[in-house]
Amino acid sequence: MFGLRIGVALMLVSAVMGGCSDAGESTEVNAVVAPHFSHEGLESGDSVAGATLRLYASDTVILETVLDDTGSVRIAPDPGTYDVQVSLDSSDPGCFWGDTVFGVVFPSTPLTIEVGYICAGQ
Repeated sequence: MFGLRIGVALMLVSAVMGGCSDAGESTEVNAVVAPHFSHEGLESGDSVAGATLRLYASDTVILETVLDDTGSVRIAPDPGTYDVQVSLDSSDPGCFWGDTVFGVVFPSTPLTIEVGYICAGQ
């Protein structure tokens, strides 16, 4: 009985320690409208809620997630260097909000990506 209690206690401590170490490896990523890109009701500095974030290693998508209502997400990819892309569809055909930041080392301090309004052919 005593051995079972010690085993359960060790599993709980291990789970808590694992959770703490994972939290230290995560990075908060935020997306905001870049200066001078007010359009479609979004103003410079506004969060880009609902945008898609993709992490690339070369041309391979390593992680894909959606930013929350505040335009942010916390991610914990394997340590390494990635290209980070944020995009949000626009109501205008052929246009979107987005940007790609190349060579970001994770884990990282909080990262803010300023997205612009981009249209094909312009």
